[in-house]
Amino acid sequence: MLVLSIRIFGQQTTPVVNTDYLKKSKSQKTIAWVLLGGGSVLTTIGLGVALSGGLDCAFGDPNCDRNQTLANILAISGSAAILGSIPLFIAAGKNKRKAAASVFFKMENSTNIYQYAGFNSRYPAVAILVRL
Repeated sequence: MLVLSIRIFGQQTTPVVNTDYLKKSKSQKTIAWVLLGGGSVLTTIGLGVALSGGLDCAFGDPNCDRNQTLANILAISGSAAILGSIPLFIAAGKNKRKAAASVFFKMENSTNIYQYAGFNSRYPAVAILVRL
């Protein structure tokens, strides 16, 4: 029993907050915004090239097929980047919620009275932190 009590009082005294989840959430959200913005730009450029290429094809441009292929590649890759950002937004939200509820060990103080004298003692406690 004595060995267990020594080990318990040797626990970490500062609360351990899950900052790893917050960092991971922030990086996932940043990557998701970059994918969304870049995909939007690529899709817009692809659609612009496709629309202007349609007019060029109507007037007999010899590079019509090459322009349409480039427009299709840009539009498809932009759409894929936009769709790829959705799971990252979802994962970032999950990691943020995981970081909001943290469970950690905390050393609490207690005042005890023994034979007309008071003394302070410390004991480990499990704490749950929920950020609102």
